[in-house]
Amino acid sequence: DSALIEKSEFISIEIGLREKVYEPVTEQVATLLEDPFAGAAPVPLFDVTCLSKGEAYAEKVRAALTRKDVAIRDLYDLDYAISKNHILLQDSSWFALVIKKCKVSGSGDILLSDQRKEDFKAQLETHFGDLLKRAGVRDARRRARGLWLLSEGAISLMLVHGDRAY
Repeated sequence: DSALIEKSEFISIEIGLREKVYEPVTEQVATLLEDPFAGAAPVPLFDVTCLSKGEAYAEKVRAALTRKDVAIRDLYDLDYAISKNHILLQDSSWFALVIKKCKVSGSGDILLSDQRKEDFKAQLETHFGDLLKRAGVRDARRRARGLWLLSEGAISLMLVHGDRAY
């Protein structure tokens, strides 16, 4: 029960035990909650074994490749990871981990059809077009499509040359 409001609340913690963790790491966890009377955390620090960042992003790739319905958030998350150097495109051991994750029983088929690519593109154009429109950009959908084409070309050049400077 809450000391501040007369209402019970629950905190959910998700623990997955469905498959092997290839790169376990142990991290110290702290709560963001603070006891309003003591001015301290109500729960002491504790250790949790979890996925490494690399393995979590490998699972993101697997999700992007196997999810029945495309989810543009997978690409946003991967773009963020690449831009922040959480994953390195030239790291062959990370790609080997992605392959391991994709081979896990029950992962589903890898979906690389032209239609899937078109679905991603349409979702990106729509989502990005809406963002550009809200920002006051004229002809937002056309501009979003142009940016998609530029990024697609840049991605191809990065994969061919292994250089993120494009």
